[in-house]
Amino acid sequence: MQIQAYFENWALAPGDKVQMAISSSFGRLDAKFQRILSSSGDPQYPSDKRQDLLDVLDTFLDVVEQRTSVGSYGYLPFPLPLAEEFTFHCRFMPTNSTLSTPQVICSMGDSEENSLVLQIIGGALQLKGSKGLLQLGQKLIDKEWYSVVIEIRQDDAVFDVRQSTSIQKTFGNQRTSGLVGKPAGSGVWLATAPLVTQVFPHQCFNGKIENPKFIHGSQNPETLELIHVGAHFNLNILAEWDFSQLLKSNELMCITLSEYSGKVLNGAERGVTGHNWSGKYDSFLTAPEEYGAVYFHDDEMLDSNWDYNLTFNLPSDLESGLYCVTLSSKESSSSFPIFVRSLKKSRAQALLLFPTFTYLTYANGLPALFDVSLLTERKIVITENERFLLEHPELGRSCYDSHSDGSPVRYSSNHRPIFNVMPSATNSLLGSVRHFAADLYLLDWLMRSGIAFDIATDEDLHREGIELLESYKTVITGSHPEYVTRQEIVAIESYLSNGGRVMYLGGNGFYWVTSTDEDRPWIVEVRRDNSGTRTWDSPLGERTHVFDNEIGGLWRFRGKSPHRTVGIGFSAEGFSGAQPYTRQDASYSGPASKWFDEISSTQLGEQGYVLGGAAGDEIDRWDPNLGSPADVQILASATGFPNVYQIATEDTPVVLPDQGGPFRPDRVRADMIYYTIQGGGAVFSVGSICYAGSLAWNNFENDLSTITTRVLKSFCTSLPE
Repeated sequence: MQIQAYFENWALAPGDKVQMAISSSFGRLDAKFQRILSSSGDPQYPSDKRQDLLDVLDTFLDVVEQRTSVGSYGYLPFPLPLAEEFTFHCRFMPTNSTLSTPQVICSMGDSEENSLVLQIIGGALQLKGSKGLLQLGQKLIDKEWYSVVIEIRQDDAVFDVRQSTSIQKTFGNQRTSGLVGKPAGSGVWLATAPLVTQVFPHQCFNGKIENPKFIHGSQNPETLELIHVGAHFNLNILAEWDFSQLLKSNELMCITLSEYSGKVLNGAERGVTGHNWSGKYDSFLTAPEEYGAVYFHDDEMLDSNWDYNLTFNLPSDLESGLYCVTLSSKESSSSFPIFVRSLKKSRAQALLLFPTFTYLTYANGLPALFDVSLLTERKIVITENERFLLEHPELGRSCYDSHSDGSPVRYSSNHRPIFNVMPSATNSLLGSVRHFAADLYLLDWLMRSGIAFDIATDEDLHREGIELLESYKTVITGSHPEYVTRQEIVAIESYLSNGGRVMYLGGNGFYWVTSTDEDRPWIVEVRRDNSGTRTWDSPLGERTHVFDNEIGGLWRFRGKSPHRTVGIGFSAEGFSGAQPYTRQDASYSGPASKWFDEISSTQLGEQGYVLGGAAGDEIDRWDPNLGSPADVQILASATGFPNVYQIATEDTPVVLPDQGGPFRPDRVRADMIYYTIQGGGAVFSVGSICYAGSLAWNNFENDLSTITTRVLKSFCTSLPE
């Protein structure tokens, strides 16, 4: 792990500039550009095929270790000191106040010598200046809102704090005064100590901050009360910031003077509930005035913000395909993938769509930390990559993890090293490959198929829509296209309606509502509704996505069920052994039976590199009650799953016993289906994440590979009749 890197953009086209940020303690590295031509085969003995493209990149470069900025924070430009007395007001909600290290809510001024800092240490709220420190006696309560007023009179301060939520006023109203010193500098830092002498945020705050403002003069008791309750319309406000505005941007709008507008950095969360959230509305779209807070975390990281120290151009005639930059030293070597789409209308017949939004959502996740003992009979062994990530939290977490205060990680980015998007990366839940490394089996299979194909990514499909797909006869999904945007679903449905064909060669696809930032397309946002198989729930009132105003949760509950898109949808998951498919009547007679000619076995996919078979991990079933077309051909089904495979939570509104594979094979099953769509469209879906690993078994010399290749060739020419 001593060679780390990421790209400014990993989804590119021929002729594009490649920019790569690299960090290493090795000093000198060898950099080569390669095309990845195969999977790594057996995960226990990984080995892949590559083609060196040394005319594109073959060089040595000297690199150093680069440091990552960790912790979200904000900055409000506002000139200090003020000539006369002034008052500062804001609201905050701590979420991890008992830490023994300082957490800075806000800091006025540029350095320790001339700043005024509102901070928490061990649950105690303090106001620290260059000439003194004030501390309130009562400890703060996590997840309670507080209103704080600071009056500055020369070097003295009045420090007045009210607990503004909860019927039980344990903290109540507290007030103290004394010598602290007057702040001076260029602005106010939020959730960090000043970043003047230090480049990176430090002493970061966990919690929400809302509506800071500067007011002219000191206040009498009646006016002070009005400030606390928010009735301050007649005050002489010098600067006020409204965080409920411009939620999808990094700007913190000053509503009194635009030049004082600030910015939020490194991933702080917008569109979160404020102190006045009533619960009557659950979105900033209907009650924006109740969403005036920003949520900061001390472990947030959306952009490593490293220097780009390797730049080169892709050839303008480069074929679409999966490539990588391989960085090597005498001691180590690592490869970092680049996805190159076709620049124009392609002559290729098929398109392999890499589910890169799913890769991002799972990026640097730590599945070994979850208790999955009830979902597997295997012993979970933490991988080398996962062990390294445990020791290096600065590399960021996945959208399956939680922040240090227990709140969900709602954003993920590829502007950081990602250790589970590498050719031979393994997953501790499966003891084998998953996601990107598993999708290389599909790449490998296509390379052997004799069908010309291109590749593209979720980013490409989201941006270009149906125009990306329309020149191809067939679109092939990855093994786990779980996280997709509305634009992607609409594009695929339009493509099918216009005669396109889709091979869905995975499981648990088209599941979660996903958004991406149009200005920063390397970031995805996921706010899970309180449904579906999940590791966390969205905080109350915070399920609406900031980037595109989508309501978070399952696409199934937004009228875009995967059953409607590809005929099947999620039914169960388990990380124990996989099962084979059993052929059904439609594989012996009818149009699709041609794909099974000379296949004598009744069982398909009895072996595989992932969980030992073709159907497993996460599986999908055909269900007309959930939107599946009624007129489909069920070619094969897999049942007989152990009890660790339970019916999906969204299918069981009432908790009942005996809902696992042995008891409910009618619902805990994987279906391989085929159906046609008026106008020439067609869908072939297999409903299993493990399918790709079984496809690759025995060097792709197996019945499942034969059948799938026949489907591909048929989809690219003429459908069976």
